[in-house]
Amino acid sequence: MLSPREPEPTVASLPSAEVCPTASDPVEIQATPPTTPAAPLAPPAAVLSSVVCHSSRVTTVPSRLGYDRNQGHGYLAFDPHAIMIYLANNIPAPSAFKVNADPDTLTYNEAMADLDRDCWLELMLVEITSLESMEAWDEAFTDEARTRILPGTWVFRRKRNFDGMVTKFKARYCVRGDLQEDDSPTYAPVVAWSSVRIFLVLTMTMGWYTCSIDFLNAFVQAVLKEPIWIHLPRGFLSGLSRLSGGARTCLRLKKSLYGTKFTPRLWYHHLFRTLVDDLGFCQSDHDACLLTKKHMILVVFVDDAGIGSKRKEDADNLVQQLVDRGFELTREGTFSELLGIKFDNRLAQSLSRSKV
Repeated sequence: MLSPREPEPTVASLPSAEVCPTASDPVEIQATPPTTPAAPLAPPAAVLSSVVCHSSRVTTVPSRLGYDRNQGHGYLAFDPHAIMIYLANNIPAPSAFKVNADPDTLTYNEAMADLDRDCWLELMLVEITSLESMEAWDEAFTDEARTRILPGTWVFRRKRNFDGMVTKFKARYCVRGDLQEDDSPTYAPVVAWSSVRIFLVLTMTMGWYTCSIDFLNAFVQAVLKEPIWIHLPRGFLSGLSRLSGGARTCLRLKKSLYGTKFTPRLWYHHLFRTLVDDLGFCQSDHDACLLTKKHMILVVFVDDAGIGSKRKEDADNLVQQLVDRGFELTREGTFSELLGIKFDNRLAQSLSRSKV
């Protein structure tokens, strides 16, 4: 089993490194003083007739506004082209260059320097413990790997509801699937928002019961056809390495992990094989993630699902059937909690007022 290692130094405590334009053999770039350009030579009169005239307006690279977590909300974040300008003129670059950075999505270094660091460390342990309880991998020596050993990355996120209040902290360990060398199909459909609106309209007009469910570690519930080898998660040590005297180890994935190229497709087939083949749902011809059966409608968005049923007991039975088939999930309550959606059933409100 993996065990937590001592937390690494935060970004604030690390010595600053100079940025160089090349990966090897750094070259010091000095600013070149501006020089007055020489006046251009006038072209011969014979050539003037063949020259196409263009506008003399000088175009500039447009600036892009985005969120800079180090400067505050709504400040100007620099365009990537500006980075080379700073480097070429040996000017100290700003602390952040990302445009439209999400302040609620953190990298490992950002999480370790965050005010909620203790919370992130606890969630990292919860994530690894959960993956090991689901038997997502086996520890192995690096020389046993039959394919490339893929690196991984931590993704930390604060989740908010419709009014911006933080409702949940989440830590997820993902595999660098972009480095996988395989061209097999990866497409997996998700429900269209037009289908979600149809779901809402039908259930509200018919007065049906609605609820939403969230599949826990959904992608990990699908079994891989072939094992994948990955590096140890950052911040954790291998028990096998300690027992073998420090030999280099890795992890052999047995189940699909977030980030791999085929994860969404494997999860889609795993879930819909149960819904369609076992539980009798029919997929819409216009949207594969809109499913129906007698007195029940279902919409699926990756690892979230909305259930609409004529009776609450029908939704209870569906949830229990999924649990009996080995799916790990939590019931979130009303459909208004799905994907941060918030709506008011004004039709039901107007009908209740008319009865009064």
